[in-house]
Amino acid sequence: LLLPCAAGPSVRLWRRCYLRGLPEAQRGRFAPSLAGLAEELTLLQDRLSAWQAARPR
Repeated sequence: LLLPCAAGPSVRLWRRCYLRGLPEAQRGRFAPSLAGLAEELTLLQDRLSAWQAARPR
């Protein structure tokens, strides 16, 4: 068992990686099927587009 550092961001990262909760709570974090991978890719592309549009130039 890996134990996290006590810092807040480290604990959140550790929890996401090692203490996976219900699959419903993990939606958007992993894709178990081809359809899920396509959905995840679309989600990430949308987020990237929004980030690029919002960033100052």
